[in-house]
Amino acid sequence: RDRYDVVCIDKMEGSYITQSLTGGIGGRIPIGLGQGSIAILATLPESERNAILAFNIPRFYQDDGIDEPQLRARIQQTQQNGYVLNTGPGKLTGIGGIAVAFTDTTGYPVGAIGLSVLTERLTQERLPFIVDILKREAAAISSNLNPFDPALGSPHMALSN
Repeated sequence: RDRYDVVCIDKMEGSYITQSLTGGIGGRIPIGLGQGSIAILATLPESERNAILAFNIPRFYQDDGIDEPQLRARIQQTQQNGYVLNTGPGKLTGIGGIAVAFTDTTGYPVGAIGLSVLTERLTQERLPFIVDILKREAAAISSNLNPFDPALGSPHMALSN
């Protein structure tokens, strides 16, 4: 996360190559677009989430057709499920995804780990298996992220810069 955006910091290709909204390492999109950023939004404190939405909704409403009630419903569903599931329709036809937020060791959300997949391969049978892997990986990342690590860029102060 970088203020009102998310930035892709790593990407691995599998057997079935798909696209992502960020376009690859270093790519950025406003928080609220894509499953990873929705996972982060869902875990932020409500006041911070509201500030981000107030800033970002106008940034992507016209281009992407996403409005605040739709996005808030997705956030609420993410909070209930513990993960984001995106099966389209969206900007990338035929591509869906799953994401789980990760935190620093204080529990503050700083990023997300996700998977983009051809929607035809995202079956109800595979979903629990994929979600379990992502949650385990997110927990492993979270247990090692020191909130005072300069590489995190003071995420708690992200909106004040």
